[in-house]
Amino acid sequence: GHPGFLAWDSIRDMHREGMEIGSHTMTHRAPVLLSDDELRYEVMESKKRLEDGLSAEVVSISSPTGFFNRRMSALAREVGYRALCYGRIGIAAARSDPFALPRVPIKRAITDEAFRRIVAPSRSHLARMRGGQMVRNGLKRILGPDAYLRWRRRVLRLGSPE
Repeated sequence: GHPGFLAWDSIRDMHREGMEIGSHTMTHRAPVLLSDDELRYEVMESKKRLEDGLSAEVVSISSPTGFFNRRMSALAREVGYRALCYGRIGIAAARSDPFALPRVPIKRAITDEAFRRIVAPSRSHLARMRGGQMVRNGLKRILGPDAYLRWRRRVLRLGSPE
């Protein structure tokens, strides 16, 4: 209901039309930076609020910020999710671990052509996306979570239209 975000009526409409609504935690903080109690709150409270708002079960969660955390995977299982997506770019296979599913990000500024390449996966397009991810992962290791997230926020601000 905040500017730039969906309102509950829109979320309910999408759910009624068959779109899966999954959790992305409460505050979008990097799970690797959270204490066990904070992570539990993020995972459980987001599920509860979505389920209350939708009057339906929420079965999946996606880890924010691209930092995978095994604690989050275990906690997602414990509180009743059936799947967890994390930041690795890729397409899940039938044999994929449902609590470590790769994903293909759809960003706000994506072009129609880029979206078509994602929907009808092109190996070269996915390889380019993974290459960018490898660079970001290297920066995460070098800078650490806090510095990486500060750097990322600065870069995203520089690229946003005024």
